[in-house]
Amino acid sequence: MGEKIYIASGPRHGDWQVIEVDERKFRLRCPVSHREFEWNHFCYLVEARDDEPWPHKH
Repeated sequence: MGEKIYIASGPRHGDWQVIEVDERKFRLRCPVSHREFEWNHFCYLVEARDDEPWPHKH
């Protein structure tokens, strides 16, 4: 929780902050609109980068 992530493609692409994770669902917050969304777990390839801007300029 608290991680700042960027999803590069797909219907959830963009910048997100991880708010909550449980066994079946997780909740993400948009840093621009501050809206929160809850989804079932999904799988993505993850790469940690310390030098990336966040939120990204689109």
